[in-house]
Amino acid sequence: MTLLALGAMVVATVVVGSVALPVVGDQIVGGERDPGAELAAATGAAVRQANDVGSSFGRLIPARAAAVREGDGDVPHEAAVFQVLASVDGDQGDPAAKERIVAMEGLRDAWSPGYRQAAEEHRRLAYRIEHAEGAAGRYFRTQSELTGSIRNPEERSRAKALDRAEMRVYARWRDQAHRTRAQADRVMNHLHDLDVMVTKQILSANFASVRRDFLELPIAARARDLHRDLEQFRIRSQEIGAVLGGN
Repeated sequence: MTLLALGAMVVATVVVGSVALPVVGDQIVGGERDPGAELAAATGAAVRQANDVGSSFGRLIPARAAAVREGDGDVPHEAAVFQVLASVDGDQGDPAAKERIVAMEGLRDAWSPGYRQAAEEHRRLAYRIEHAEGAAGRYFRTQSELTGSIRNPEERSRAKALDRAEMRVYARWRDQAHRTRAQADRVMNHLHDLDVMVTKQILSANFASVRRDFLELPIAARARDLHRDLEQFRIRSQEIGAVLGGN
């Protein structure tokens, strides 16, 4: 599967919230927030964050069918970034060095805001999922304690069955959340590498702008050495001539 398709999949897999968890009101139990309400809020936040990170990835890695147009004012997506990188890669000639620097810095200025936003939303997604898992642990512990306190055996058995059913619903949600996060991780790793490539190309462009100095410096140094050697040769020749002439 290509990373472009994978990016689109992250957007699609925000159905992580399509499996309904028990939704309750924001009730207070024993002076504390209802664990059920906390779980509902936490899972809802994770779903919203998945949508946000999916949208952010979608702007940087759109569907393959989207046309690549430069200069349209939009944040450049992956294909456009690769296109610019390819156009300047290997262009080490000094006459084009300044243009290369300008092109790469323009690419960085357009790419970086979207990349930083995607990275931040990716971190938030991981946090939201972890928070939802913590809330689920508290919720199911509370339910188990309440079920264990039921004295009627039949009612307690029915309550246990309901608890197991809720746990199965949550387990499906958790598995989908982990798949979504894993896909987001893979896309984010790819975007990270692409961001590094942009930075490396900027450094390379600046290096190319002074490349002639690096190449000419040893030549200049050798010229100075030769000039010094010739001067010493002239002096020694004069000394020899003086000695011979004196004889």
